[in-house]
Amino acid sequence: MAPMRLRPVSLLLVLLLAVQTIAMAQGPRVAAPTRERGFLEVLRQRGYFEYAQLYLDGLEKRPGVPAEIKAVIPYERAITYLEAGRQAASPTEKTPLYDRAVGFLDQFVKAQPNHPLAADANSQRGRILLGKARVEIWQSQSPSNTGKRTTFQDAARTQVAAARKIFKVAHDQYQKAWKTFPTFIDKVKQSDMFQKRKRAESLYMRAQYDLALCTYEEAQTHDRGSEPYVKLATQAAVEFEAIHTRYRSQVLGLYARMWQGKCFEEQDDINKAMGIYKELLGHPGGSATMRRIQDQVLLFQLICLNHKEKQDFLLVINQSAEWLGKRTTRQRRSPDALGILWEQVRAQEALAVRRMTVEKDRNQLLTAALANCRFIQRWPSKYKDVALFKMRELQVQLKGAAIDPQDFDTAFGLAHDLFKKIKGHNEGLAAARRDKKPAPEIKKLATDRGEHLTSTLEMLQKALSLVDRDTSKEDLDRARFYMAYVYYQQRQNYEAAVLGDFLSRHVGPKAETMALDAAAIAMASHVRS
Repeated sequence: MAPMRLRPVSLLLVLLLAVQTIAMAQGPRVAAPTRERGFLEVLRQRGYFEYAQLYLDGLEKRPGVPAEIKAVIPYERAITYLEAGRQAASPTEKTPLYDRAVGFLDQFVKAQPNHPLAADANSQRGRILLGKARVEIWQSQSPSNTGKRTTFQDAARTQVAAARKIFKVAHDQYQKAWKTFPTFIDKVKQSDMFQKRKRAESLYMRAQYDLALCTYEEAQTHDRGSEPYVKLATQAAVEFEAIHTRYRSQVLGLYARMWQGKCFEEQDDINKAMGIYKELLGHPGGSATMRRIQDQVLLFQLICLNHKEKQDFLLVINQSAEWLGKRTTRQRRSPDALGILWEQVRAQEALAVRRMTVEKDRNQLLTAALANCRFIQRWPSKYKDVALFKMRELQVQLKGAAIDPQDFDTAFGLAHDLFKKIKGHNEGLAAARRDKKPAPEIKKLATDRGEHLTSTLEMLQKALSLVDRDTSKEDLDRARFYMAYVYYQQRQNYEAAVLGDFLSRHVGPKAETMALDAAAIAMASHVRS
C-alpha cells in the first residue's frame, strides 16, 4: 500500500488525546454517529489520513460502541483511502489507495445492502473508478509512455465506462427520489421535509455532475483533435453548461462552469474559455472552497495565455510568480501549484526563443526555466515526466549539448526513465529469439540492450555520486535497488548479490517489498554465479 500522509509523533499524541476526550465526554455510550463522522471529516480535511485510520481502529476495538457506528466503519475507511488517493500526487501512490477504498466499499455494501449509505457507497465506487481512469490518462500522456499510449487509453476508457454505468443507476434513483417531493415546501412549518428534499436534490445534482465528468474524461482517452475527442468534449461542455444553468449559485454549479471553460480551451476556443475563467476569478466568494476553485481556474487561464492565439508569455510569468510568491514551499508542491509552475516554464522558454530577445535575457529565462523544472521534477505529479524531458532540452539550448546533471534529483530522474525502458529491451530480445529471427537482428537487439544497461548504470552511478543530506533514504534505497537489478541483468553476479543482500537488510521500514525483491536478486545471483 502507498504510504498515507504522516505527521510528527507529538501531533499524534494531541489527536489521540482529543479522541480520548471525546470518549470521556460521552460517558458509557458513544454519542450520535454525527460526532464520530464529524471528527473523521476534520482529520480527512486536514490530510491526517493515517490518524483517521487509527481513530477507526479505536472505534472498532472499543467496547460499548453502538452497533450502528461499527457498521459504517468499513465505509469510513473507504472514504479515508479515497480522499488520500485524491490528494496523492503520483499514479504509483494513487492506485493502491483506490484499490483499498474499493475493497472496503465492497465489504460495506455486502454486509449492509439496505443501509442508508449503501447507495452513496456505490456512487463512491464510481468515483474511484473515475479516479483510476485519470491515472491511466496521465500515464497515456507521459512522454515516457509514448509507445504504450493506446494501451493506457483503452484501459482508461474501460474504467470510465464502468464508472458511467454506476453513476447512471445512481442518477435515475436520485432523480426519482427528488421528484417525489412537492414543488413548494414551507421551510419553517415543514422543516424536516424541507431538509430531506434539499438532501435529495443535492444527491441528484452530484449524480448529474458525475455523469458530465465521465463524458469529459472519456474525451481524454482519445487523441486531442480526433473526431471522437471533439464529439465528446463538445457534449461535455453542453452537459456542464446545463448543470451550471440549474445550479449557478451552488458550488457544484461553479465547478461545472469551470469544466465547461476547460472543454472550450481544449478545443482551441480560447476566447470563450477566457471569458468563463475571468468570470470565476472575479467571483466575490471568499470561502476556502471558492479559493480552491479559483486556484484551479488560474492554472487553466495560464494555459490559455500560453496558447498560440494569445502568446502572452510575460503575463503568464508575472501572474504565476505573484501567485507562487504567496505560497509556502510545502504549498508549492501541490499538483495545482506544480501545474502553475509548469506553465511558467513554458512561458519562460517561449519568451527566450523569440528572435527579439537578447542573449543575456534569453539565458536568464532558460536558466530560470531549468531551475523550475528541477523543482517540479523533485515531486510526484503528472508534470514530473514532462519536466524531466524539458530539462534535457533546456540544457541543450543553454550549453549547445546535453550536459551531465548537477544534482541527485535530476540524475535519478533520468536514471529512472532509463530503468523503465529495460523491460522493453528484454521483451524485444526474447521475442526475437522465440520467433527465430535472423542472427544479425538478434545480435543488434542484444547489443542495443547491453548499451542501454550500461547507460542506465552510468546514470545511477552519477546519481549516487550526487547524494547529499537532503536526499531522502527512500530515493537512495531505490537508486541502489535499480543498480542491483542492472548488475543482475548484466550478469555481474557478485555485485548484484552483495548489493541485493545489503538492501534486503537495510532498507527503510516502508520498503518491505523492495527488501524482498532485493533478497530475491541476491539469491538468484548466488545461484547463477
